[in-house]
Amino acid sequence: MEKYFKPIGGSLKNILKEHNLEDDYNEYYIITNWDKIVTSNIAKITSPIKLVNKVLTIKTKTESWKKELNIKKKHIISIINKSDKISKIKDVKFIL
Repeated sequence: MEKYFKPIGGSLKNILKEHNLEDDYNEYYIITNWDKIVTSNIAKITSPIKLVNKVLTIKTKTESWKKELNIKKKHIISIINKSDKISKIKDVKFIL
């Protein structure tokens, strides 16, 4: 009987994928856990706005922070993608 049980995490990911809800779940997870996903310094000056086609839009406080974060874009993407709770994002876009 044990062979019929599967971890719920894998099943949930499959269900989300089948119903094209991955981005919706990822967006919700990222927005509600932003301060746990990124460093506190980044969380203080940014807020995730939306996720569309694996591109995360992040609002920044100032133009200078926007420029600084664009320089660190690859690092920020790798931090976000380390979470095993979401599927991987492809890019981030910073806005004011």
